[in-house]
Amino acid sequence: MAPYSPKLRELIAFRTLLRTGSASETARVLDVSQPAISKSLRQLEASLGFTLFERIGGRLRPTPEAELLVPAIDNVFAAVSVLSAAGQSIRDERVGQVTVGALPTLAHVFLPTAIRAVTQRHPKMRISVQILPTRQIVDAVQRGALDLGLVHDLIDEPSLRVDDVGASAMCAVVPRGHPLHRATRIAARDLRDHPLVSFPVQSPIGQRIAAAFARASESFTPTIEVSASTALCATAEHCGMIGIVERYVLSLGWWPGLRIVPLSPAIPLRPRILSARHRPLSSTAKFFRDEYRQVVANLLPEKVQPVVAQEK
Repeated sequence: MAPYSPKLRELIAFRTLLRTGSASETARVLDVSQPAISKSLRQLEASLGFTLFERIGGRLRPTPEAELLVPAIDNVFAAVSVLSAAGQSIRDERVGQVTVGALPTLAHVFLPTAIRAVTQRHPKMRISVQILPTRQIVDAVQRGALDLGLVHDLIDEPSLRVDDVGASAMCAVVPRGHPLHRATRIAARDLRDHPLVSFPVQSPIGQRIAAAFARASESFTPTIEVSASTALCATAEHCGMIGIVERYVLSLGWWPGLRIVPLSPAIPLRPRILSARHRPLSSTAKFFRDEYRQVVANLLPEKVQPVVAQEK
């Protein structure tokens, strides 16, 4: 039979009784009944195999054996104190690290606001951000190299937990002076005779655009392929070419020479948060996920609102 291990409540009763010398006073300090204190002491004595207190002059006095236990008891409570402090630190200060993989567009548009909100509330939280393409993010979350993946709703992977938030769409960005600059809406057929800068056709987002063009009996063949939205918009502005990008990247306000024009039909796109199904998230990662979700929801309502072409 395994030896009996003292319970923490028994050690608390013992330590308090050492200080008070009275079972009734110990019961009052610990806010329990006196019989409960007596029972805890009997159980502790039984587990140790010797008497801990004797009544002398109306008070309970520790035996020599009990006094020998004091350093060990102090070590136990020192360890409990360290454990409690660590738990409070994790709970209240969010001391820990969350590792996030993000697409460039999401890292530019949403991530800085989320990081600011997180660090303002929990300045000791450590955040590691890796800017990666979609497929590398999916693989890293599956392997456990990333806690969270910030992508678009372009790839479904059964091993991953998916959290879609907000709603948006792709749009055309048209530089000033372009023949389609004043169009109120642009269809795939309108782009037949115009050079186009957009995402690589074989990328997940390029495949979604290509599928939309195919439904309109048109082919998606960008003249220039750029994998990052910010570089894509800069190329469109400087080269005088139409670009197709995520609409919310224009909220950065970096390209005053581009005008947003809705696409017809619309090509929907939603930000997505990935995490592994088989591995629980830490409280730190959950907190970051919830802050990011709130940032996206605030900027992108769940219902896509009609987009009116904007003059720039």
